[in-house]
Amino acid sequence: MRGIKPFILFVVFATTVCVGVSYAGSRTLVFNNETGQAIDDLHITLVDGATYDAAGSSPFLDDAGVDGGTDHDLSNGTVPIDGSATVRFTSTSPKINVQSWYWTSGGTMVGMVNQGPPKAKVSVSVRQDVDGEIVLEYAGPLPGVADSDIPKALALDVTVSGAAILDVVSGYGIFPSSIDIRNAAVDSSGAPKAKIVDETGVTEPAVSSAAVSLEMDSPDTDVLIVGIDSDCNVSIAANSVRGGVLMEDPDQEIELTLTGATVNGEGCSCPGDIAHFDAGSFTNELGGDGIVDFVDLNLFLQMFTDAGLADYDPVPPELICFDIAQWGSFFTPVGGPDGIIDFCDLNYFMAEFVGAGFNIDGCLPMDGGDW
Repeated sequence: MRGIKPFILFVVFATTVCVGVSYAGSRTLVFNNETGQAIDDLHITLVDGATYDAAGSSPFLDDAGVDGGTDHDLSNGTVPIDGSATVRFTSTSPKINVQSWYWTSGGTMVGMVNQGPPKAKVSVSVRQDVDGEIVLEYAGPLPGVADSDIPKALALDVTVSGAAILDVVSGYGIFPSSIDIRNAAVDSSGAPKAKIVDETGVTEPAVSSAAVSLEMDSPDTDVLIVGIDSDCNVSIAANSVRGGVLMEDPDQEIELTLTGATVNGEGCSCPGDIAHFDAGSFTNELGGDGIVDFVDLNLFLQMFTDAGLADYDPVPPELICFDIAQWGSFFTPVGGPDGIIDFCDLNYFMAEFVGAGFNIDGCLPMDGGDW
């Protein structure tokens, strides 16, 4: 929900790194040069024979190996530091597997002999922009590279400490946990949110809680936006029950890095304060004035009544300061937001308001204690 002011969370997809994908008759691999020096040769040993396709590769133009053979010595090209080499093989075999590979420069081996194909490096990290937006930044294989491997699906658990995830919005994707297929047609692609589950069952109730499982069918830009109500630590984990990170090529190994962060947001600066009196129109209007009084109570009662006394779930951004309580033991309101506005919040407001003699000079106390 873009209107949420505290801060938002969304996924951005970035650069392509080590990739390898297998299709019937061909395989394209991307080898990333992490040796710290320029490279002019790449030596690859395959499990079964294949032919090097120079036209579909870069930067190496020559192969000293035999067409259809297992050993290939690629040369006549340079891979700069932190650059990459794209290598395409063709074969009559449906599978082309790499046994080992290594770099050389000037005829001298650089680095070590690597076993198996290069791993696809996939990472998602949390950062906060200067405008307060919280970005889950993806780095890894992207669509658009010929024959390259990309994640087929991602299932990630996002957890916040000391806050609540209010909502998840997406303008892209198909989401397995909630897709609706009717009469062999997709009636709704669903939403990128689900309850976090493990082998023992449900562990978190999705939105309006401290954790949510996010799903998407493959990388793209601006995939997810998640509203969060206050400062917190954001952590990310692969949801193994839902598959974690699934590659287009199931044989492709990945190196997965998930990095969280501590983020800041405005949250609600004055609990209970959602409205002010507009002298010009002589009406109560949304937008706090730093004082909790009858203006806030009357406007909320009007909105609550107009909504048919239904809960606000998730909490709209303009009412975030009325999310002030949660049900404690024996249905007793306890101070503290829970991501839902309901009768619990109204009861807590009324108790504090009446207890203060209908005169609260400031904001509602949020001591977390029973009343």
